[in-house]
Amino acid sequence: MAALLDAGLPVVPVKEPKIPAWLDPAALPRPATSAGGLDDAAVRTLVKLLMLPEERPVPAEVRTACAGLPEFTRAIFEAWRAAGEPNGHAWVLVRLGELGDDGTVRFAAPLVREWIGARKHAKAGQMIEKVLARIGTDAALRELSRMTRRSFPGGAREDARLALVDAAGRRGLTDESLADRLVPDFGLAADGTLTLDYGPRRFVVGFDGQLKPYVTDEEGRRRKTLPKPGVKDDPELAPAAHRRFAALKKDARAAADDRIVALETAMVTGRRWTAGEFREFLVTHPLVGRLARRLVFTDGAGAFRVDEDGSFATVGYETHTLPAGASIGVAHPLHLDVPAWTHVFADCEILQPFPQLARPVAAPREDERDARRLARLEGGTTSFGAVLGLARRNWERAAPLHSGGEPGVFRRIGEKLHIAVELDPGIAAGAPGGSPEQRIRRVQVVTDLDAWWWDDADAEDPDAPRLGDLDPVLVSEVLIDLATLTPDR
Repeated sequence: MAALLDAGLPVVPVKEPKIPAWLDPAALPRPATSAGGLDDAAVRTLVKLLMLPEERPVPAEVRTACAGLPEFTRAIFEAWRAAGEPNGHAWVLVRLGELGDDGTVRFAAPLVREWIGARKHAKAGQMIEKVLARIGTDAALRELSRMTRRSFPGGAREDARLALVDAAGRRGLTDESLADRLVPDFGLAADGTLTLDYGPRRFVVGFDGQLKPYVTDEEGRRRKTLPKPGVKDDPELAPAAHRRFAALKKDARAAADDRIVALETAMVTGRRWTAGEFREFLVTHPLVGRLARRLVFTDGAGAFRVDEDGSFATVGYETHTLPAGASIGVAHPLHLDVPAWTHVFADCEILQPFPQLARPVAAPREDERDARRLARLEGGTTSFGAVLGLARRNWERAAPLHSGGEPGVFRRIGEKLHIAVELDPGIAAGAPGGSPEQRIRRVQVVTDLDAWWWDDADAEDPDAPRLGDLDPVLVSEVLIDLATLTPDR
């Protein structure tokens, strides 16, 4: 520590901090350095360094030189708690978060609920903001996510939501990447099962390919559901296990629905994972892994599926090895030998969680590839119900114009890029079903969406790309969606 200070690190304030009476530096664990553990004088210096104002972070050189800083700050925190959590020592929580790790998360998160129950709302908010959000690891993000649910006490939910957004932003995580990290494992074993103990008998819960739970007894017989506790079962274990199963069915179904939508969206948008992310969040996750084993993926070099043991196999049942620096995505049928893969999945009796191999595909006609509009749809009629059907499949209804009517629907296909469908007479905002029949006025690729609605029937967006220049996957998805408006075209 003396050598670091002699090197000119700007860490010493004008007035040296005074170590509080409730903290005995000699009783703290000794962080280790390459020269051994810190002596008493160095430990006192380190404590004073941690007491500096929040805007002075612990220098990287100190963090590199000293091992065991998470345990050191936890010991300080426990001393502060033992002293009755005196006010005026915000630095304790600040440094707990700045130097904390997943071990810190495990003991800090339960304290939030405890402090809320004791009406220590300010301290609970600081634990959320200063500790969990600052640590920002996947474990911390999951804890913050749990706090945003309705089962968590009142105002702390909003604190946790804001902290979650802040922590994800500091890590540069997209919404999709954040969602990957927040899928709970529900306490499942690596093979995706959970053992429920009734005392004299036990049951194993597993999940099928659609992530629907099933139950087997100790003889391996599958049951329709978990039986209610009986008179011979443990009066505490059995009811708790039964409640856990009820909650698991509900929560796992919600998680499954969310992940199925996310994986299908990833296929359509071309989202990619690194090899590490792919293994952690898809292949080895005890719940999501069951979905991953029912899809075909691509790493740019070839297509593969995930086998039951977590290895990768080609369409020819050969072992597939991910190339260095692999970028992995859910393969779209446009890029697959669909008949060959369909045979493999039928042979292995694999049911897919959403249409991938059986997904319909389409391409623009030759005369449309150099155009920005789909003239063959224009002038046709469609129903209000068909329009609402698009709104349930990644399409959005346009904002009302001055007349109060919504002029059409659109789908985002890129940054400031849309496929827009203008309708006549449009959708009345106050009475959406008032015009059950709609005429399709225009279907075009658009950049300036707001201005486009006001153009005349023959106007095109000169800055928009042509259909043949767009991603074939997105064009296929759009064409299949639009076919539901006018099936006869």
